[in-house]
Amino acid sequence: MRLKAVSFNDAAKKRIADAAAFEKKLRMEAVIGVDQEIAGLKLRQIAVRDLLNLEFTENRLALGEEPWLEDFLAFALMLSNDKPFFKARYAKRVGSLIREHDDARQDLLCYFNAAFNDMPSIPNSGSGNIADKVDSSVSVMTLVDGIAFNYGWTLGEILDTPLSTALQLLQRILQRNSDGYSARNAITQQAKANELKRLKEDG
Repeated sequence: MRLKAVSFNDAAKKRIADAAAFEKKLRMEAVIGVDQEIAGLKLRQIAVRDLLNLEFTENRLALGEEPWLEDFLAFALMLSNDKPFFKARYAKRVGSLIREHDDARQDLLCYFNAAFNDMPSIPNSGSGNIADKVDSSVSVMTLVDGIAFNYGWTLGEILDTPLSTALQLLQRILQRNSDGYSARNAITQQAKANELKRLKEDG
């Protein structure tokens, strides 16, 4: 059976290009360390250390479970770059915001998930290369070990690196050391998949 080349119309190409531009912007913001305005809160980038702290405190965001109000609140306060004079009053205000507004909870959840955009894809091969050894759950110590070995960074430097940036570097390490590894562009690839699905549905 001959494979037919897929051709997107201009509108579809623009949507894919917009997704690629958005993905590029997310990556650059992580590397530069741009604060984000999330649900009216000024939040810094999620660092590798933050993920460890979330896992250590059994925050449901990090455990892949349905997060409770307390999980969102702890996450927001941990990343907050606001400088309130009365911290207890500020925490109460943030808690009320999260409790009363579903959009705020969804925005915080999206912000957390966006940090994993560059989580490496894992080939299902028995080649024994580095990509096969990367835990699909993105083990933090695997991440730390890979960056320390390849770049000589200290533990403290790696833990304070934005998670998105660390995962971008891990993808580059895999590209350099693993035959056939292709960097993952999750947002752009999803946009293309959406357009393919739209073509199929439209016949």
